[in-house]
Amino acid sequence: MISRTRLLASLAIGALSLPAQSLELRVVGGSMPGPLELGLSGGLPFEIALIVPSGTAGPTPIGLFDPNDPRSLSIGLDLVGNAIAVITDLFGEASFQGQLTAVPALVDVPLYWQAVTFAFQPTLLDRLSNGDVIRLGLADTFRDRGVATFDQRAFATSLLRADRKALLVGGARGALLAQVATDTTEIWDPITDTFVSGPTMTAPRSMHTQTQLADGRFLLAGGVNGGNDPQASCEIYDPVADTFTP
Repeated sequence: MISRTRLLASLAIGALSLPAQSLELRVVGGSMPGPLELGLSGGLPFEIALIVPSGTAGPTPIGLFDPNDPRSLSIGLDLVGNAIAVITDLFGEASFQGQLTAVPALVDVPLYWQAVTFAFQPTLLDRLSNGDVIRLGLADTFRDRGVATFDQRAFATSLLRADRKALLVGGARGALLAQVATDTTEIWDPITDTFVSGPTMTAPRSMHTQTQLADGRFLLAGGVNGGNDPQASCEIYDPVADTFTP
């Protein structure tokens, strides 16, 4: 019989031969006091990674500390001394759970994060994860941060794009029984905490349904149009092409 140790070793060696995936970081939290969860995926088995917080969004040229690396970090280096080291498991995943304490002076302060792995040669850093951010606030309280869309968007739908930005689709201004739907969309960037205009829909829609399909596209169906009239049409949003088609 094959021993458990030999079996795990064989699995690890086989996994190490697989190509590395995109390093993905997900940070959940922000309530003070409250939990902080860091999740890392797409790493190599038993790989050391550093998850670095920062009070600034970057970009920061890596050349500041490694002249051989032309890339940039998506965060600053102000809190690198508070970085969290993790080791991935057999599946290239790692996690960290912590607690945030209540510090009223930090309300609305963004905390940016990025994970890195190490190569040492020819560059110090190997792979860089996406950047992520949480915004700190006191637990069990509501606070209006003054972030608003360009257009009124009652009954809009939202979806998460591949770049981790949120797309607000359609919606309407006016009264509930006299809606004026729009065919515009807006993209919210969690890093900058701002909205920019997105792709235009094929028709104005409010109170429509939104369904993600098996191939990753989204089906937007029905709803009311710019005259508050129910409509039977539908359209497809392709997140790769960033377009709507009938």
